[in-house]
Amino acid sequence: MAFSDRTDRSIREFARSMGLALDPGPQSAYGFSFPRLGSFILATAPQQRFIASLIFKVEPWQEGLEELLLTAAKSYSSAGHIPRVGLTGKNEVVLSVDMDDDEVTPQSLDQSLQQLLALRQSALGR
Repeated sequence: MAFSDRTDRSIREFARSMGLALDPGPQSAYGFSFPRLGSFILATAPQQRFIASLIFKVEPWQEGLEELLLTAAKSYSSAGHIPRVGLTGKNEVVLSVDMDDDEVTPQSLDQSLQQLLALRQSALGR
């Protein structure tokens, strides 16, 4: 399932504003890798929804990190987008927010990235 034309344009404008290159043509997901911070993944979801995720590795694993993340996530909601927390089992954490496709703008993408990075910082302290 590809992004709508409007959402694809918003993603491309967001990437340009950050100095990131994208492959031409419609996609169903985009990924941006940031050294020491993780990967920012943008993907389509059913029912015209959109998911922005930050995936990062935690080594060594911190005991009680799951609770810290869940507690911190409660205070990091923006525009009604409450972050979700997941673990991959490979010492990776997945933080994500979802929104309606028509809410996706370059500004909302930047806001989502900043929200997820702040949550990461809050839980890890780095």
